[in-house]
Amino acid sequence: MSKAFNELFVQHAGAAMVKQLAFLDLVGERDWIVDWSSEQVRFGDDLAFSIQLLGTEEHGEWLWTWGDQVNQFEAGMLRSCLSLKRYGEQHGIAEFVDASFPTSVADGTLLSSIASGRDRTACYYRAPYEGGALFFLIENALGPDLWVGPARIGTLLASMAHLHERYLAFDQRAMVRSMLDFCGYDFIESETALTAHPRPHKLAEPPACAIKVGFDSASAVREVEIVPENEGR
Repeated sequence: MSKAFNELFVQHAGAAMVKQLAFLDLVGERDWIVDWSSEQVRFGDDLAFSIQLLGTEEHGEWLWTWGDQVNQFEAGMLRSCLSLKRYGEQHGIAEFVDASFPTSVADGTLLSSIASGRDRTACYYRAPYEGGALFFLIENALGPDLWVGPARIGTLLASMAHLHERYLAFDQRAMVRSMLDFCGYDFIESETALTAHPRPHKLAEPPACAIKVGFDSASAVREVEIVPENEGR
C-alpha cells in the first residue's frame, strides 16, 4: 500500500464511517435493488438514489469498474471512479490507476471509504452477490448539515479499538481528528488523550457533554468516554 494512499484513507475514513452509520439508520432493513435504466439504487418502495459505480470484489481481487472488460456501463455512472483514476495519475497512487489488484493491497472498503470521504453528501454501499460484491457511491444520500451527537460518535470511535488488524497500519489518532472535524467538533490534545466539544450547530442544540479519547503509545484508540461538559474542560 502506497504512502499517499495511506494518508488519503486516514484523511477520509472517519467521515466515511459517520456517513455509513447515518445512511444505515435511514434505510433500515429495506431491501435494495439497482435499477440500471435509471442509474439508481432503490431501497424498499420509498427511497431511491443515483449511484456512481466504483468496482467489484471477487475471489480476492479488486476490479475498478472503468477497467471491466466484460460488462459495459453507461459513462455517466463512471464519473467518480474515473475521477479517482485521474487523481491517482496526477499524484502517483497506483491503487487508483491499476485496473485490478489483490484485495490484500487494498480492498473495497478502503477504496470506497476514500471515494465517499471526498464527497460530503455521498456514502458508499456494498452490494453482495453470489461470489462477490459490488461497491458504489450513493449520491446525495445525506444532507450537507449532517449532525451526529457525542454518543453516536463515541460508539464509532470505540469501534476503532476493535477494528480488523488491517487498520493497525493507519494512524488512528489522525483518523479520530478527521472524524471529529467532519462532524463539527473542536478538540484539545495532550500526549495521551484528546477531548472534543461540539460546536454550535443549526440543526441541534449542542449537548452538555464532551468526548474523551485515550490513545496508547502507538496512537491507537485505547478508550472512549462521554463526560459532562464541565469535566471535559
